[in-house]
Amino acid sequence: MHEDDHLTAAETELERALGRLTPADPGLDRDRLMFRAGQAAGRRGRGRWQAATAGLAAALVLAMTLSTWRAGEPPAMPPMPGGPVIVHQMPSADEIPSPAAVPGVAYLRLRDAVLDEGLDALPTVKSAEQATPVREAMMPGA
Repeated sequence: MHEDDHLTAAETELERALGRLTPADPGLDRDRLMFRAGQAAGRRGRGRWQAATAGLAAALVLAMTLSTWRAGEPPAMPPMPGGPVIVHQMPSADEIPSPAAVPGVAYLRLRDAVLDEGLDALPTVKSAEQATPVREAMMPGA
């Protein structure tokens, strides 16, 4: 907003003279200056990141090597050409669980019997008079 009403003749002349002036060329290209600043900033921290990456890669290789070597054991041999070799070992009699220890075996046997023989294969159910009351079954020593 111009307030020409409040300016003196000298101030008006000064205003016109300043308005005709053009700024001098600073000799700097703003885009080039910002590009150079970015390059300098990137160059400064690059060495630390490269060193950190190399150190972590070396630590990873060392950890993998140490994990494959067990106490006194050489690393496992790679598979021989011609395919993998599969070795089957039969479990000993002590390692085979009894059918009663495997959950669900009794149900599967009952299901198979019902499918083969029909509903007559189902066990008989005790009547209400013959069943053990719940309170007695839950009491210790009962």
